[in-house]
Amino acid sequence: MCFMLHVTDEERTCAELANLGKTPVLEFYQTNSESPKFVDYLDCVFLKWNFTTPTGSILFDNIIVSRGLAWKMSRMCEDTFSLIIELTEEFKKSAIFCKENPPSVLSPFTVRKCISENYRLSSRAVKT
Repeated sequence: MCFMLHVTDEERTCAELANLGKTPVLEFYQTNSESPKFVDYLDCVFLKWNFTTPTGSILFDNIIVSRGLAWKMSRMCEDTFSLIIELTEEFKKSAIFCKENPPSVLSPFTVRKCISENYRLSSRAVKT
C-alpha cells in the first residue's frame, strides 16, 4: 500500500534543513516546483539516497537500480502490483534516457525533473 502523505525520516530531516514542512514538500513534488527551497531539499535528499556524491556528481546508476523510484522522483503512487512493476520499468527507462541525454546543468533538481517529465511523456504515450 502507498501512502501519499508519507515522508521518510531522511526526507523529514532534509525538509527541516530547507525550512519546509511535510505538506509543502509534497506539494512541490506534485507541481514540479522550481522553488529554491525545493532545490535545497532535493540536494539534501539525493545525497541521503546515494543519488549524488558529496561533491554533487549525479549517480545515475544508483537512481536506475533504486527501489521505489517512481515514488521518490515524482510521488506517483500505485497500489496494483503489476502496475508498480510497469511503472518501475518506465521510470528506469526515463532515468537511463536522462543519463544518456543529461540536462545541461546536472543537479538533483534538474535530474529529478528530467526523469519525472520523461516518465510522464512515455507513460502517456504507452496508455493512449
